[in-house]
Amino acid sequence: MRVGPNHVLFTDFETSRKMSSARSQYTKGPYYEGTRAMPGKDHLASITDEKKHSTLKRQLAPGVSPTWHVILCSQTLMVAISRVVLWSGERRLRALGK
Repeated sequence: MRVGPNHVLFTDFETSRKMSSARSQYTKGPYYEGTRAMPGKDHLASITDEKKHSTLKRQLAPGVSPTWHVILCSQTLMVAISRVVLWSGERRLRALGK
């Protein structure tokens, strides 16, 4: 429901998704500044300036991309496997008395 020339109120989730989606025609208003954890310090969701938001989002993207997670998990898995192999080898050597 439109409550002013640049203000709308809504209660359903689908409208919220549509308004918050990428390339939406809607922009964030002053309400979002109130979601800051520290006064005057923005986080990704509280930035109302679209250029600043895009810049920060682009900087954070590698940390949340599926590819990055696959690489990190693969490296972590390889380290874990190496540790198990070393541990089992040491255990076998102890069993043989060496």
